[in-house]
Amino acid sequence: MKKLLLIFLPLVFISSKCKQDCGCVIPPEPQGVMSINIKPNYNDKPFVINKIYNIDGKNVRFTRLSFLLTETCPKTASSSGSCGTNAYLIDLTTLDDSTKSANGFTQILTKLTEGSMVGIQLGLGVSPSLNTALPKDFASSNPLSDAGLYWADWKSYIFTKIEGLMDKDGNGSLSR
Repeated sequence: MKKLLLIFLPLVFISSKCKQDCGCVIPPEPQGVMSINIKPNYNDKPFVINKIYNIDGKNVRFTRLSFLLTETCPKTASSSGSCGTNAYLIDLTTLDDSTKSANGFTQILTKLTEGSMVGIQLGLGVSPSLNTALPKDFASSNPLSDAGLYWADWKSYIFTKIEGLMDKDGNGSLSR
């Protein structure tokens, strides 16, 4: 056992030293930050969660409106920057009064390639590369770690959630 330990210890030292001296250059992660503000509208007015809307003669009250964004890619005048690997949950459910809705929902996008931007590409939903992972594969700070956003039977994330109640038969009672 002592001989095995003596052989093993130099190997650990050599392998850790090789990693430090390998000469590999690991590019730094992009550090650019941008905030976006989303102001949902319905009939040219701020859209308010839990407000009753008349849609095609039916009263409807939306109780949830949320969606996932991935593949945030800054655009410069000459090309696209690298896409971030972050996922963002845009939860408009917090816009439950007209003042909040008029102010909108602000999301900070991180890890973007720095530089002069002329636009940004946002992917609605979950990119194919991230959609193959499971909620357990992500840190708890990542919205993709939320099992409530994943449908195991489909082996896919739920990209958008729109929930609400409707008066289907015109009796004044809203139901699912």
